[in-house]
Amino acid sequence: MDLRIEPEVSRLHGARACVRVFLLCHGVAAEVIEDVLLCMQEAAKNAMRFGDCEHPVTVEISLEGGDVTLIVRDEGAGFDPTTVDIGALPDPLNPQGRGLYLIAALMDDVRICSPGGTEIHMRKSLA
Repeated sequence: MDLRIEPEVSRLHGARACVRVFLLCHGVAAEVIEDVLLCMQEAAKNAMRFGDCEHPVTVEISLEGGDVTLIVRDEGAGFDPTTVDIGALPDPLNPQGRGLYLIAALMDDVRICSPGGTEIHMRKSLA
């Protein structure tokens, strides 16, 4: 399934609903769906905030080999992913900066690429 989300946070509700229906129709467990939806939302919000707000955020989701794979992509300037430790506990006094930490905590595998824009590749086992 591929989605293009206009770079407005208000559009995330509809995207979440589409992904939920897709996963439900494929028999994915409710707790996995909730983890995937939260991670998609966090990655897409980051893309909208830090990426190129002139272009839609793209989301690809697929099911294969007992895993759900999610790729969230923007067309912004990108960043050097080696400068960010996504598994580091965020500052509890900072009201933001928890998105990548949540993604790392909830998904089984996370890779960030910046090939001219940013792509966050996430994988979660269905088992």
